[in-house]
Amino acid sequence: MESKSREEILKTIKNAGIVGGGGAGFPTHIKYNSRAETVIVNGAECEPLLRVDQQLMALKPEEIIEGLKIAMTVTGASKGVIALKGKYKDAIKALEAVLPGRKNISLHIMGNYYPAGDEQTLVYEVTGRIVPEGGIPLSVGTVVSNAVTLYNVFKASQGEPVTCRPLTVTGEVNNPVTLNVPVGTTIRDVLSYAGGVKIDNPVIIRGGPMMGTVTENLEEPVMKTDSGLIVLPYDHYLVKTKTRDIKVNLFHTKMCEMCTYCTMLCPRYLLGHNLQPHLMMRIIGYGIEKASIDDLCQAYLCCQCGICSMVACPVDLRPREVYAGIVMELRRKNITNPHKRKELTPRPLMKLRRTSAAGLVTRLELAGYDVKAPWKDMDIHPGKVIIPLKQHTGIACTPSVKVGDRVVKGQIIGNVPEGATGAYVHASISGHVVEISNSIIIDGE
Repeated sequence: MESKSREEILKTIKNAGIVGGGGAGFPTHIKYNSRAETVIVNGAECEPLLRVDQQLMALKPEEIIEGLKIAMTVTGASKGVIALKGKYKDAIKALEAVLPGRKNISLHIMGNYYPAGDEQTLVYEVTGRIVPEGGIPLSVGTVVSNAVTLYNVFKASQGEPVTCRPLTVTGEVNNPVTLNVPVGTTIRDVLSYAGGVKIDNPVIIRGGPMMGTVTENLEEPVMKTDSGLIVLPYDHYLVKTKTRDIKVNLFHTKMCEMCTYCTMLCPRYLLGHNLQPHLMMRIIGYGIEKASIDDLCQAYLCCQCGICSMVACPVDLRPREVYAGIVMELRRKNITNPHKRKELTPRPLMKLRRTSAAGLVTRLELAGYDVKAPWKDMDIHPGKVIIPLKQHTGIACTPSVKVGDRVVKGQIIGNVPEGATGAYVHASISGHVVEISNSIIIDGE
């Protein structure tokens, strides 16, 4: 893209339908339409069991670096940093082999803690700057992009839109593996490529065990934001905690012992933010109707990492889920975040209070599933795909095809309304459109 203007590069990224590959799904062309000093590649992949980013960096180091160069060009950044954990030996070796001669691009090696991939934690780790409360990395001159995102940026420069999603398939499957599957492939089909499940009544965690969501519906499709499928028994600890009713979580706030462990381990509190889960639990325990808006709006500062709920609390309370429920209610009432402090100082002993990722595997009862899931290049041709029209932050796309149309792989089938936040959706296989609702279903040829 060296010969293209900034506007042309942004248009190329937009036309490719690229969104953040780390899970949030923010449209990349909007994120890159900014000016920054540094672009950080988020290769921390801090969620247990997931293997996508580390393997992609090991297998496609040049492509990721080229994607980083494009991101630096379009944002005007003078520095690019690839941040990854020191235990990703193969990825470090591969990147170091192609880095010589790459001006202003370096590696930043991180420890094995969770959530190293939280973008505000990452910004502080790499730059020493703290993102203000309620702010984004751009507030301190930084843009953060996931490794998968940068790989897709490179592919866009070669004329390839986003039609596939790499993800790790692990847990109770016969052959744990990392695959690159067409967007819209059903979970059932993806599990078959991993040799099928080994148990009856499986429950699937989409994403990582800490921040992922639970489903039992094997007909749900893989989306651009999916980083993994973890198959677990229905009675596993994680399934029980993730499916607990919010009313139960709210009622249990009355049991809070005010031990402060949740606050002491909270990564945003450790960065200096005014986020104190133990106080929120006590406030809610006394009655949410008695809480001030200022106190409730603490919830906007929560990154939903889950340490408070799944690691810290000795009596199995769920501050993270309470925060999520409060945010939903605040947004429903159009109440915005008043917490905007900029002058922040890390709390004492911050680095000593980080949560060990190795210990997290045991805490979550996942040690038996912490196995290799090697990258496997294979031709995957599902009989049908179900492609959601909303796979991103923003509003849903509008269909640009109709039932009966023949489409080819890579064709735009969902448009972004003029002036809206969104990302184009493309056909991930060639075939015929058989249904249009909130998704477009394509029967393969």
